[in-house]
Amino acid sequence: MEIIIFGGGMMGEAIAFDLFNHSDYFINFVENSSHRIKFLKTRFSKFNDKFTIHALDITNDISSITELLNKSKLAFGAIDYKFNLELTKLCIKTKTHFLDLGGNNSVVKKQHELNNLAKNSQVIIVPDCGLAPGMANIIASGIISLFDSVNSCHIRVGGLPQSPKGILKYQQVFSIRGLTNEYIEESVILKNAKITKVPSLTEVEKLQFKDPIGELEAFHTSGGSSSLPNLFQNKINDLNYKTIRYPGHAKFFQFLQEYELLSEQKINEFTYREIIEKQLSKLLPKNTPDLVIVRIIVEGLIRDKPTKHQWELIDYMDEVNQITSMGRTTAYPISIIAQMILEKNITKYGVLYGEVDVPFDIFLSEMKKRNMDFDIIISD
Repeated sequence: MEIIIFGGGMMGEAIAFDLFNHSDYFINFVENSSHRIKFLKTRFSKFNDKFTIHALDITNDISSITELLNKSKLAFGAIDYKFNLELTKLCIKTKTHFLDLGGNNSVVKKQHELNNLAKNSQVIIVPDCGLAPGMANIIASGIISLFDSVNSCHIRVGGLPQSPKGILKYQQVFSIRGLTNEYIEESVILKNAKITKVPSLTEVEKLQFKDPIGELEAFHTSGGSSSLPNLFQNKINDLNYKTIRYPGHAKFFQFLQEYELLSEQKINEFTYREIIEKQLSKLLPKNTPDLVIVRIIVEGLIRDKPTKHQWELIDYMDEVNQITSMGRTTAYPISIIAQMILEKNITKYGVLYGEVDVPFDIFLSEMKKRNMDFDIIISD
């Protein structure tokens, strides 16, 4: 059975690594960077008989891409979210299941508008399948399902360098465009059980973690709550998502926002945002050991008793196999969901919501197989 990974960057690489180790599917990479093509050929040389790389441009080689999709069962979008809508349309046309890493609310909304078309084509489309949106949202929804009624759900997620350096104390572990998008667009939350939008980079709070991590900060960002506010409006009083960073990170990006240095205003041929992104991409550290933190706190009633669940995952880079923690926690979940589709654990057609359409118990079990196991504290 053939599948496609659009994008051979850090996330596409990690998706492939998981598939090579947990399935027998043949992978077609679609990647037009000669540097990444060379890297992937070397990186996965021992799997030479299980993959090939197609040097195609997703904007200019549509006929070749359509031909590939026609002979593939499933495709991954591990590229810039701006391509996800057109890839969704192409996959519906070619009857190819499609999953992406999402992260942009407007794009995801347009994908869900194609639900009937996907159903009619007997295709499964699952947007927002990464870390957050993605894994963290599926876990949060699963925890919520354990309660008879829920008052609050707070999701806190962050990818961090293990040894922070510089004023940002941050390193590039995924697309810089995706990062700035999280900070620019509004965050969607539930407040008084109603959908509310709040500016990103606001309501900074302090969080404490066990040594050697210590004190961190968390603040509103866009995209992370995914479909949870829509699914649980009028059911949960207080639901929000915040991104975790080292202290001081939010203030730096608040400065960029205040002085319009993340705006689309042009200076010569580039926008201010593009210039900032170019410099961040150039100067931020890369390829140093990282960690990912997921903390989800749900409070409500179970059998009429006030109950609080805190689920926490602290995941570290796999230095033996050279897979970042961000790669593990972003790419492995989308790979797990894809394998669930191909193994008929998910059979519902249409544009699905991972939070309610991915079987929680199977998903959690597959996470544990990959050494991603939550510590759970239950209290009154």
